[in-house]
Amino acid sequence: MRLLLLLTLLLAVPAQAADVASPPADARIVTSQQRVVLGWKSTARAFVVDVFAGGRAVFSQPQTATSLTIPITPGALYQWRVREVGPGGVTRDVVGLRAFQVSNTLEYRFDGVDGATGARGTQGDLPNATVPVIGVGQQGGPGGPGAAGGRGEEVVVRLEAAGDYVRVTLAGNSVTRFLWAADSEPVKVSANGGRGGDGGPGGAGSPSGARPIYTTGSGYIYAFFSAGAGGRGGSGGAGGDGGTITVEARGVTPGKVMRLEAEGGAGGRGGEGGPGGAPSAGTMIVDSSGRQVAVPGNINGPGGAGPYGLAGPPGRRGQFFQR
Repeated sequence: MRLLLLLTLLLAVPAQAADVASPPADARIVTSQQRVVLGWKSTARAFVVDVFAGGRAVFSQPQTATSLTIPITPGALYQWRVREVGPGGVTRDVVGLRAFQVSNTLEYRFDGVDGATGARGTQGDLPNATVPVIGVGQQGGPGGPGAAGGRGEEVVVRLEAAGDYVRVTLAGNSVTRFLWAADSEPVKVSANGGRGGDGGPGGAGSPSGARPIYTTGSGYIYAFFSAGAGGRGGSGGAGGDGGTITVEARGVTPGKVMRLEAEGGAGGRGGEGGPGGAPSAGTMIVDSSGRQVAVPGNINGPGGAGPYGLAGPPGRRGQFFQR
């Protein structure tokens, strides 16, 4: 339905009246070259071409041909006019003052958004205990999964011959219009799927510690815990599927103007495993209430690092149509 609506909107654009000059007024020209061709129709035999850039006169050149190639700087705003020279040197406008702007942007993206990175896992804590034991601290929590990449957009590309240029309309979630210069490199249009988000890192394991269970006449009785292992990294998100690109070409060979791409997005990387919990430093340890406690020798080792999460699958390639 969305694709049908885009095509309907494009076809509803009225045909432009024939112009005596090229490029048309207020044109946006896309080219990889540092030049633009100005052309006009007239039966006169002598002309003067005036060109302005940024409001300043660049040159005023007499000539007999009905076209002129001028050097340009991308991004600058140009104005130009053509006067025919009649008997006695009297001049008359063939092309009134008109403007155009040149861009060297040769890539237009309608890609899906990249997925967000998963959240970090929580840190492990000392387990609850009701009896004096020597156990293992909690493992760090798993990292959150990465979000899936977004699907590439549905894009309609309309190409129409326009003298020394090709009139281009790109319609996706936004619409872009410009003239492509016939001597330019092709323009790249992509509707790639977004990259899957990376999995979140696993949480750190619980550090070694002691939890008081009850008191006796001689002091506290403790449960001791060695450092816990790090949590598993989160799974990477799936890559987004490539979008759909439909080309309408009138009097134009699409491959000369456009390079189209609608690849599936890469899957996100698996999250890094969380670090193991820290061992006690020395022969004493601080318990869960802040008291110094002598440490049993067999809980001094560090916890092991958690494993990496699984990578996400890539997205599927998109589709291409020509009408």
